[in-house]
This record gives sequence, C-alpha cells and structure tokens, in this order.
Amino acid sequence: MVGLLLALAAALTYAVGLTIEQRALRGLPRIGLRRFGRMVRVLATSPGWVAGFVIALGGLGLQIIALAYTQLSVAQPVFFTAQALLLMLFGRFLGDTPTRGQWAAVACMVASLAAISASVGPDGDVGQRAATPVVLIVTLGSALVGLAAAAAAHLATRFSAGVGVIYGAAAGLLYGVAGMQAKGMSGLLARYHLRGVVPAVLASPYPYLLVLTCVLALGLFQTAMQRSRASVVAPVSNCVGNVYLVLAGSFVFAERLPAEPWRLGLRLLGFALAIAVLFLMPRGEENAAAEPVRDTAGARRSRTG
Repeated sequence: MVGLLLALAAALTYAVGLTIEQRALRGLPRIGLRRFGRMVRVLATSPGWVAGFVIALGGLGLQIIALAYTQLSVAQPVFFTAQALLLMLFGRFLGDTPTRGQWAAVACMVASLAAISASVGPDGDVGQRAATPVVLIVTLGSALVGLAAAAAAHLATRFSAGVGVIYGAAAGLLYGVAGMQAKGMSGLLARYHLRGVVPAVLASPYPYLLVLTCVLALGLFQTAMQRSRASVVAPVSNCVGNVYLVLAGSFVFAERLPAEPWRLGLRLLGFALAIAVLFLMPRGEENAAAEPVRDTAGARRSRTG
C-alpha cells in the first residue's frame, strides 16, 4: 500500500510540474537538440520552466522510492494514470482541449492499467539486482533506437505528419531507459537503506546513466512540446516510457511474468492496449493546432528590415 501511495504521489507531482513547464515553453524562443547549448540557456533563464522542472524532479524522486517497495508492473500503471490528469490540466490551463481520439486513448490507458494491475499475483517479488553488463547493453541499445527515432522525427517535420507521435515515442523510450536506472537505484535503497545507500549508488553505473539519458530525454521532450500539441506528445511519451520500463525492466531485474495463463493474458492485454494509444493519437494537422513559437531573433530582423 505504501508503494502504491508513493507511486500516485509521484504521478501527480510530475503532472503538475510538466504543466508548469509547458506554460513557460509557449513564451520561449524555438529550441532543439541541434543547438543544445542555446536550449540550455533558454530553459535555465526561464523562472517558470525551472519551477516546473524542479517540481517534476520531485516526482522522479518519489518514483525511485516507490519502486523500492513495489513491482514495476504494479507501480508503472499507477504512474500511467497521470495522463488523464495531464490532459485535463492542459485543457484547463493551456487551452489545448483533448479530441475524441485522445479521450479514447485515455480510456485505453485506464483499461491497460486495470488489466496489468489485475494480472499481478500476491507472490510477485520486487526485483532489486541486475547484472551490470546486461544493464549497459540494454541501455545503450535502447538509447540508440530512441535517438534514431528522434532523427526520423526531425525529417518528418518537413512533411508535418505524425511529428508529435514520433517525437513523443522517442522521448518516451529515453525516459524509459532513465526509469530503468531509477529502478536500479531503488533496488540499492531497498538493500542498503538510507545509511549505506549513497556509497552503493555512487559505485554503480545507475546515477551516471540516469543523468545522461535524462538529459537526452529532456531535450527531446521539450523540443517535442514546442513543435506539437502537448496533449499528443505527453501521453505518447509516457505510454512508450511506461510500457518499455515494464517490459525491459522486468527482464533486466528478473521480475517474472505471471505463471497462471489468465494472469499472463491480462498482462499481455494491458501492454496491447497501451500500444494502441499510439494509433489513437492524431497524426495530421497537429502542428497547426499548436500555438506558434516566438522567435525573437526573427522578429527583430523583420522589424529592422
């Protein structure tokens, strides 16, 4: 019960922080990973964005603690429910009203959550250990796939079709990889407790991989939030990230799938419903729905020209 409550608190905290970030992004110049240094300066000098980032970071901290007490297949669906809240917050504060397809996607998320949660048996062990070579191989391979998807999203902007879905999926994959490092740190917390966890964490690859993948994911996600509808990018990103983390994390940390056929069927159904979210999101006209991003340099040129 403690783990579930922490997971819910993490989801709500992250949702609020993300909404504040998005409000700040709409008034900032255009950003992108190709000009990483400029992107960092733009974001770091925005008080609103920094405030949202700090709140969302608090959600990540709560997630690490929650994963020390709860299986991935239990905790991640709870994080997943934040998407409904995100859509409501975006609609209320950002004027980004969800479409029927997006509400159908939310229904799939809820059904996915119910199926995955029901598939968890009473004998599920919380994974706390993973072989370092396996972590490195899975992390590197997944990160390369995410960066390749980001490159595809950059090319897709020329055709304005599915940009938000592709960007969101790429960012979500990298966030899922980062979540796997958080899972590793949570295992160390469960084994060493507060008194001895710091040396154990610093001696492991998890914090360094977490920072690297979080920076890449953050850059992709902020770029996607500017170039597409937030109510498309955020659910797709979190859908991909959560499904990836449950699948890859359960394998890496040896959290076994259910042995009973009906529980296994529910688990697979939950994953299938989560993937269906990608096909329910609108893929056309999404850039037109987003507010134009302010380009201060271009505006100055037009005034002086």
